[in-house]
Amino acid sequence: MFNKARKAVVDCLIEAMLTRPNDFVLSELTMKDTKTEITYWIGNSFFDAGINSPYRLKFGFTQGYRFHKGLTDLKAYQTIQKTCSEVADATA
Repeated sequence: MFNKARKAVVDCLIEAMLTRPNDFVLSELTMKDTKTEITYWIGNSFFDAGINSPYRLKFGFTQGYRFHKGLTDLKAYQTIQKTCSEVADATA
């Protein structure tokens, strides 16, 4: 039962990262969803990934792997956005 709950949480999280990537603030070890005020732990490994605040829920290896794949896409999107805005500012 816990695995289904973890999968549902990660499914919703991945969908949110894809549909509203600008609502997420990344730091070295955490990711915060500014819309829901939920903080996710992203440091260390797939085993340690999970919700950090307002409650704790570890995703486990499989869901942690899925989460980190989505996180990689989010980081790529945010890097591209930042680069494009820097180029636009430099040419203006």
